[in-house]
Amino acid sequence: MLIEKYIETTSREREWPPKTELRKRSELREFLEICGDKPINAYGQEDGVKFKDTESTLPLYRQQASFKGLSLIDAAKKAEELRNKGQDIEFLSPLTINDKIGSVSLFFEWAKTRTGGVANPVAEQGIQRRKNKRQGKKVHPWTIDELNQMFAAPIYVGCQSESHWKQPGQTILRKSAKFWVPLIGLFSGMRLGEIIQLQVSDVKEKDGIHYFDVTPISVDPADDEAVDADEEKSLKTSSSQRAIPIHKMLFDLGFGEFLDFRRASGSTRLFPEYEKAKDDGSWSKQFSKYFKRFRESVGVKRRGVRFHSLRHNVEDALRNAHVMKEARDAIQGHGENGVSAEYGCGFYLETLNEALQKIAYVGVNFPAARDPEDQAILTTTAS
Repeated sequence: MLIEKYIETTSREREWPPKTELRKRSELREFLEICGDKPINAYGQEDGVKFKDTESTLPLYRQQASFKGLSLIDAAKKAEELRNKGQDIEFLSPLTINDKIGSVSLFFEWAKTRTGGVANPVAEQGIQRRKNKRQGKKVHPWTIDELNQMFAAPIYVGCQSESHWKQPGQTILRKSAKFWVPLIGLFSGMRLGEIIQLQVSDVKEKDGIHYFDVTPISVDPADDEAVDADEEKSLKTSSSQRAIPIHKMLFDLGFGEFLDFRRASGSTRLFPEYEKAKDDGSWSKQFSKYFKRFRESVGVKRRGVRFHSLRHNVEDALRNAHVMKEARDAIQGHGENGVSAEYGCGFYLETLNEALQKIAYVGVNFPAARDPEDQAILTTTAS
């Protein structure tokens, strides 16, 4: 099939990560399902219009009972029917639709170089987004009340066990990713994937400052064992490589003891219970699925609030503490623009530490300080 040839060739030339390759293949298969599997030179403008119109009425959450088992075309029709009846159906965003149209367009432009008489059916089918209009945020920071709902959950005040984390009990999961990952996100601004793939050795100390060394480990691409090793890591951008001081609150809550436990266990990774996804190579996928269940279990269901929202909380906390934008960007892993990006080596660790320790959330009831008597256990199977 020409699509597979395109994916194979382009993935190699552009060095797509597995997650990108999987997404591109899925988007092209959606085009085939909607427009039919025809000879490459048999597609025309009507196919492009059909693809755009169908994608524009697809529900955002197709896994819901109302759409389970339906084809893309039937799911789009069903979503439109339910919306017309007054149901709150969320459709795909224009950004997502344009991304899919772009993937299909690139495929047909590539096909033009291989086969004669090929037209690009989705040319000029992109959705024109309104200009000079303030776009609503897709992701919102957690409110103080929502954070309090999180930290009042059994995981933080006492649950039955690692696998029965919803049920109240006597165990506080101080040796679990479930306990630490959201706290690290809230006090560092790190992306979920960056946290999950942390090595024990990534927690370092210099001049009395403890910090997370967020950096990819050198892996020989010709070494199959190294490529598959636990310590293989990936980062979103080159600017994501950075040192992030560890907030004192984490140590107040027992992060030092957790680190000692993890070192004594012999594990190379800080959160070994969450592995990299086998289908797309993503570090965040498994925990992300769990966190959605956790968030909903504590009643936080507001649209636009998710794990990534914690980065917005950090940005707001730093801004309200009058931390300069450049320092905020360095902590969050945003790249610099313009000529300044070409000069210097960035901020001193001491400067970043001074800025990061200013993060504060007034009104949030955090978990109780570490308890030496706590006998929380950690199972190797994440739920």
